[in-house]
Amino acid sequence: MDRRIIGLTLIVICILVGIAQGEQRELCSLSAKNLPQCLITSIQSIIPILVKGIPRYGANPMDPMHIDKLDLSHSPGKTLNVKHKFTNVEISGLGSAVIRHVRLNPQKVEVDVNAILSKPVVLTGNYISQGKIISLPIRGGGKFNITLVNMRAVLKMKGHEINKNGKRHIVLDSVKFPFKIDKMILNFENLLRGNKLLSETLNNVLNENWEAVLLDMKPSFEEAIGSAFQDFANKILSRVPVSSLVQD
Repeated sequence: MDRRIIGLTLIVICILVGIAQGEQRELCSLSAKNLPQCLITSIQSIIPILVKGIPRYGANPMDPMHIDKLDLSHSPGKTLNVKHKFTNVEISGLGSAVIRHVRLNPQKVEVDVNAILSKPVVLTGNYISQGKIISLPIRGGGKFNITLVNMRAVLKMKGHEINKNGKRHIVLDSVKFPFKIDKMILNFENLLRGNKLLSETLNNVLNENWEAVLLDMKPSFEEAIGSAFQDFANKILSRVPVSSLVQD
């Protein structure tokens, strides 16, 4: 196996295994023939602890995941011509991930973790929207709820090794979170300010066209979750050397 990937193949373990609350866990061996299965088992076992966060490393809880701001005002806008800005966003359901496959790519120095989410992923928070729906001018604001049903996702991680105080560490350069879903359910309070009945009608229009709406929202959702995970992981990896977590 390429030496560049020696540490990177265990990025997932560095993030998810052997660091949680000081618990001792069996480490996967890089030379083991069953390495992918070992990674799957190890990751799955540690998810409940990651959900709570790891305060001693400054790593916040992953479920619910908090995101201060999600600005969709620069999204493609090819659907219903509505721009959204979300603030104080909470994303719940990521802790229901069931790991299906781990793919290692030595040539591209990448690790991909495929998972299905056994529970809906729900985004809540505050929003401001403006634009037009069925020729009606929209200037709404208030609470929102977006539910993503039957999510299948890939956590795509790419990084490199560094030497820090004579010890090997991993730095994640990018983390992406492409996903697919079967349905999206949207509810925006007060879409048309002062007109509750018409606001409900506009929500129905959004839900009837959820696939088109998702095209505008999806890139921002994927980037936000990927960035949050990258920040979470790098806080840990900057303090925990590979030698503390990886056999061989």
